[in-house]
Amino acid sequence: MFAKKMLVALLIGAFTCVTFAQDAKRVYLGVRAGAGVGLSAMDDESEKLLTDAGGTITRGGASFDVAPFVSLQLADVFALQTELLFTKYGVGTNLSIMGYSMETNITRSAMAIPVLAKLTFRPENLSISAFVGPHFTVNMGKWNVDANVMGIEAKQEYTDDEFKKYLADTYDADSTDLKFAPVGLTAGASFGFAAGPGNLFFDVRFLTDLGMAKLTAYLDDEKAEGDWMRRAKLSFTVGYEFGAGSR
Repeated sequence: MFAKKMLVALLIGAFTCVTFAQDAKRVYLGVRAGAGVGLSAMDDESEKLLTDAGGTITRGGASFDVAPFVSLQLADVFALQTELLFTKYGVGTNLSIMGYSMETNITRSAMAIPVLAKLTFRPENLSISAFVGPHFTVNMGKWNVDANVMGIEAKQEYTDDEFKKYLADTYDADSTDLKFAPVGLTAGASFGFAAGPGNLFFDVRFLTDLGMAKLTAYLDDEKAEGDWMRRAKLSFTVGYEFGAGSR
């Protein structure tokens, strides 16, 4: 019995030492994964027209989010963190009127690269963080357009040029151009606890474009520019990090 108590005490002591040793680490590396909830929005005029007609907006649906990250600890509580967040954005419409129904969902995979100012407090075996900063988004793969008209489903993938042609056909234009806001904003918080040589944590964050995507339509010798959509989402993930190097 005494030997067992000594073993438990030694394990607890070693575990605590590892935990406190992390406070002096220079770099933290890790990965997180979980689910995202779409919050994308169309321009105000389109949303009003649709909702006035009894329709609804779909915000992009659920996504699987995964992100490897690295955090540079510049001071006891302050760090700069960046990551590669692989996710998916989308927007769509659902309208049923006078017996006619049509649902359209447009989605695309993307990689968000944030530069975050991060404050982390580590009371005993816990870690509590808050962070905010800009992010840059790189679209990946093809556009996916899923449509359901009167119960008939159709799915199509488009390259960027093909998607611009799809938008041109939708808006009765000769051609279109689409430009997203160059910078977005990421803000969130995490809560974790010591687990083995590192920390296990739960992370929640909000991501949004800083501005609407601009759609320019060309018809004959005229052009018209307007807002199209703003990508946004909530991301809920579980992650693991471990420290390296000494400050």
